[in-house]
Amino acid sequence: SDSRFVLLDETTLNVRNVAITVGNTEFTQVCGYAWQPEEETDPGKLLVEFRPGSPPGTYWILGTDYDNYACVYGCSQYDGYTNLAASILTRDPSPTLETLEQCLDIFIANGVEVADFIPFPQENCNYDVIDSQSCEK
Repeated sequence: SDSRFVLLDETTLNVRNVAITVGNTEFTQVCGYAWQPEEETDPGKLLVEFRPGSPPGTYWILGTDYDNYACVYGCSQYDGYTNLAASILTRDPSPTLETLEQCLDIFIANGVEVADFIPFPQENCNYDVIDSQSCEK
């Protein structure tokens, strides 16, 4: 999967998440907006809205080195369902064990359960198809 962010103003981003289903070649995407409700006190805590009218979900950047990885945690509730997600986002499709461990340590320090994490290998992903589609109408 891949996330793209486009700065709209000082505190708002256009967000585009794309993925290719595991074991398949089907392309999926979801588009929305993210913003910083507390820019001064919590700059890494964003709210994200993908479906207009639904409550926004959290998108917390718990740690990053700004070059190689970001450790992201999110929680959203909608229509009686709760969705918790924690992700290690990297620029390298084959991150080092050291990079992964840095994020795992950050998650553990923040009380996130990491025992059930599932790796999604990216070695053979072709992102060209992703760039051929956009959220713009």
